[in-house]
Formats: sequence, C-alpha cells, structure tokens
Amino acid sequence: MVRAAPIPRLVSMHRAGTMAKRMQGRSPLHILNRTTSLVGGLVALAISVTANALIISASTWSYGELINLDLSRTITDANGGTTVAHATVNSGPLPSNVGTSPGPFDISLDAASISVIDNENFGSLTGNFMSLTTGPLHTRNTSDIDGLPGDRFTQGLTNVGAVRSPGAVALGVFGDFFVFTADLISVGAITGTEFGNLTTGGVTELFNASIDMRGFFHAALPIGPTANTHVSLINDPSLSAISLVLNEQIITGDGVSTIGLAVNGLHLRFDNYLVDATENMTLNGDIILGHTEGQIRVQADALAVPEPDSLSLVGLALAGLAFSRRKSSNWLHAETAPFRRRFLA
Repeated sequence: MVRAAPIPRLVSMHRAGTMAKRMQGRSPLHILNRTTSLVGGLVALAISVTANALIISASTWSYGELINLDLSRTITDANGGTTVAHATVNSGPLPSNVGTSPGPFDISLDAASISVIDNENFGSLTGNFMSLTTGPLHTRNTSDIDGLPGDRFTQGLTNVGAVRSPGAVALGVFGDFFVFTADLISVGAITGTEFGNLTTGGVTELFNASIDMRGFFHAALPIGPTANTHVSLINDPSLSAISLVLNEQIITGDGVSTIGLAVNGLHLRFDNYLVDATENMTLNGDIILGHTEGQIRVQADALAVPEPDSLSLVGLALAGLAFSRRKSSNWLHAETAPFRRRFLA
C-alpha cells in the first residue's frame, strides 16, 4: 500500500530560539547535530519499515549575501513630460556554493570579506545610498545521497562574520537611516527522508545583533529567532513598506515526491518605500544576509507505509530510541565532526 506521506519537521521551529540560547557560541551545524539527535534511531526504524525509499536527486545552495536595490525618481521636464531615473545596487550571491546529487558531496567555499559601498548624487539624495561590510564568509554543503534506497539527507550551512569579531557585519541604508550590526550570522538547513517520509528543518543564530534607525529606534535582536520572526521597526505608517524578517523559512514542493526549504538569516525588503515625496523617489528591492536552501526529489511509489504486520516494529524501535539517542555514530554527527572542530576551535 502506498500513500502520500506527511511532512514532519526535523527541527522543531518553536523550540529553535530556546535551543539557540542554550548553544550560544556554537555553529548551526552543531545545533543541527543536537536537535537531530533522533536521526540515529529514526533511520534504524526507517530501514525496517520503508527500506525502498529512494531519493532520485537533490541540490543545495548556500551564499553569504545578496543585494538587489532599485531607487527610482520621477523627473518632470519644462513641457510637463516625465522620465524615470534609476540608481541601482546589485551584489551577490557571494560566495555562491552549489552541490547536486545523486553522488555524495562535501563542498566548502569561503570569502575573506565583502565590501559594498555605494554613494549617489541622485536628486535629493547625496552621499551614502547603502553600504555593507562583512568579516569572513564560510559556506558548506554536504550530502550522503548516493542513489541507493534508504534514508538520506542533504544540508547547507552559511556563516557571515565571526564570533570573536565584534561588529564584523555592518549594513547601512541611507547613511544612518537603517543600520544593522552583528558579530556573526549563522544559518543551517537540512532536507531528506526519515521513516521514508520527506522531512526538513532550519535554524538561524544571530550573535550580538542589533538594528538602529537614525537614533530614535534601537533594538537588540534575539540570538535564536524562531522561524519567520517579523521585526516591528516602529509605529510609523511610512515604514510599512519596509519589512525585516529573521530566520525566514520558505518550504517548497508538493510534500509527496518533492520538498525544499530555503532559510534566510536576515531578509530586509523595501516595497515602494517613499524616500522623497516631492521627487516621487521610491525604493524597491531586497537585502539577504546568510542563505541556504535544499531540495530533494524522491521516487514517489517507493515511500511505502507499513502494513499492520510491520507495525509491531514501530513499538520495538521506539523502545530502543532512548538508547539510540545516546549514540553519536549517526552519519550526520560522524561525517561533520572535522568541520565542527574547525569552526568551534
């Protein structure tokens, strides 16, 4: 018997903030290892019940920054005609790390730093349009998907900045109108099969992060924001065109044969933000800091559901789950140990 499987979350989103606070100073990979400590036991159960689950293909994409901004201004000439002028900033995605399966992979891609500084003389805007400086950027994509039956995973990790580098990440828009600073932004996402079902989860950590809006609004940001945390800037209607989302998580796929998850550590969006009413100057675009995403496609008819005779295996496996959780030999922990030692040193 075959049916569409539910989509369990590998990482419990409502617990992400609590877990991140307990693990301050550790990488998202370490958090994923801790929060997915059930994987060892669950894989054993999946093999017993749905040994034919097969991931056909997978892909993972990670990058540190992506900027696409468009500042437009309407100009009226002496005859009453109008033209629209534009000032744009486009940067990234950098560094862009892509991994594809079948075929296991372990791909790291780093950048020493990124600096984007744009000054404009554009109507009433003179001086800084936007600026971004970062410390080191690190991305890593790993997968054990080999085209064979059984539960497999792919995961992506992105770090922007460094824990021991105060203010390593600094973003400014219109000078001091909007300022974001942080020591480190860490983002992780994992996608795969568990019990033969499609599963996915993500996490974001922000170290010593804060935002400031021209001195009249300041807020320290949470270390471990829950999924899709919308930051309320200030109670000003003019700012409704600006949105700031932390740990943005977007799930894609049909949940039967495909599933994907994209995680943005910080996503700042301008949607027709009115910069200057007299010049009809508006700003549109996005700034993303810390991104990773993964997608998998499975052979749908291989996602079997246990028949009544095999349900007894579930109780047996669950009985040994507590023991399995104490074991550190699951592939996710073992395969990524060298990276944990390098990053956490």
